[in-house]
Amino acid sequence: MGQQINLTFAYTLKKRFVEHFGESLTFEGDNFWVFPSPEKIISIKVDELRDLQLVVKVS
Repeated sequence: MGQQINLTFAYTLKKRFVEHFGESLTFEGDNFWVFPSPEKIISIKVDELRDLQLVVKVS
């Protein structure tokens, strides 16, 4: 992600991805996000990625 766009936007996309498809854990009142499993990632549809601005239609 970081090589195609600026790092600030890459961080935003990664955060959206993890918070949307990953799981959160709470420890001592703080939430921590876990990156989605490979099984979860493979089940993601292109439209779901597009909604997060991760995929752009190229013609």
